[in-house]
Amino acid sequence: MQIVSFYIFNISQGKKLKAFTKMAFFPNELKLVEGCSFAKMMGSGHGQGFSIRPNFGIYAAMMVWDDPKYIHKFESSFKPLLEYQKNTSSTTKIYATPYKFHGTWDNKTPFKIIEHDFTSIKRLVLTRATIKPTKLIHFWKHVPKTSKAIEEAKGRLYSIGIGELPWIQQATLSIWESEEAMKEYAYSNKSHIEAIQLTKKLDWYKEEMFTRFYELSNFIPEDYKSN
Repeated sequence: MQIVSFYIFNISQGKKLKAFTKMAFFPNELKLVEGCSFAKMMGSGHGQGFSIRPNFGIYAAMMVWDDPKYIHKFESSFKPLLEYQKNTSSTTKIYATPYKFHGTWDNKTPFKIIEHDFTSIKRLVLTRATIKPTKLIHFWKHVPKTSKAIEEAKGRLYSIGIGELPWIQQATLSIWESEEAMKEYAYSNKSHIEAIQLTKKLDWYKEEMFTRFYELSNFIPEDYKSN
C-alpha cells in the first residue's frame, strides 16, 4: 500500500528567516530519505487557496512511501527534519493513499493506484501545475475568485495553497468531509467550473497533475515500525 504523508510546518515567531534560509537545503535532503520514492518541500501562500502573496509562516512537505515501515524512522530520527522542526511551533501530519490521478509532476508519475478496501470517508485532493511564464498575468487575474470559492465551499475541512516556485509552480491541498462534498465543489461550483474552462481555453499550464486520496485519519506510523 502506498502512503503519502504531508507535513504542514507552522513557523514560530522570530524563526521565519531561519526557516526560509533552510529551504535552500531541505528539499535536497528529503530526496535522500530511505524508503521515500518522491519528495517535495514547498512554501505557501496566504489564504486557503492560491495566493500571489507568500506566507513565510507556513511551509509544507510531501513524501511518497511505497512501504509504510519507513515513515516512523523518518519522523523520529531523520536529523534534517528534527532540525527543521526546531523552527516550528507545531507540525500537522496528514496521511493519505491515492485512488485516482492524472497528469505528471516533473515528468514523473509518483503515485500508484492499488486496490484496497478502505472505509475512510474523508477525501484529500491535491492539484498542482507549472504555469507558463507567458500566461502568468492571465492566470493570477482569475485566482482571487477561485480562491474565494474554495474558502466558501460546503464540506471543506481544510485547504492551503502551496508551491515549489513562487507564482509559477503552484498546488492546492484540500480535505473534504466526503466524496459527495468534494464532487459538489468540483462539478457544481460555478467559479471552479469557470476556472477549468479557462484552463483549457487559455492553455495556462506547462504541466499539471490532479490526484484524489483517501485521507487516513487512523493511520499510525508507529504501527509500521521496521523489525
